[in-house]
Amino acid sequence: MSKLKAYKLYNNIIKWIKNFLTDRKQRVRVNGKFSCWAKVLNGIPQGSILGLLLFIIFRNDLVDVCEENIKMYLFADDAKMYCHIENVADKDKLQIRIEKYFLKVLFCSLDKQMASFIKYREMENFLSTS
Repeated sequence: MSKLKAYKLYNNIIKWIKNFLTDRKQRVRVNGKFSCWAKVLNGIPQGSILGLLLFIIFRNDLVDVCEENIKMYLFADDAKMYCHIENVADKDKLQIRIEKYFLKVLFCSLDKQMASFIKYREMENFLSTS
């Protein structure tokens, strides 16, 4: 909601969007049978026009977290943070920036398995070329 406030939206619009995103439930249908309803804890409903707008607002300032030689490539719903890595210090700097972005700036609630997926994987031959 803080990003919406930063765009200086009226409080009643922010409250309406918050209501749109909270207290949602979902269920699935498999072979004609429905599951029990389950509470949706996070995320934006896919396929909604408001969902697309919120996504654009959410990712609009991604490039602001980049510094020095770290760059970000944005396309549709994809974001790639990258830099030219010449040594271990460059790799570590990029990793710290990625972690800071994903774990603090976006306030993602990631479990350890997901966080390890995001973690930069060092190529086997990286150290041999340094």
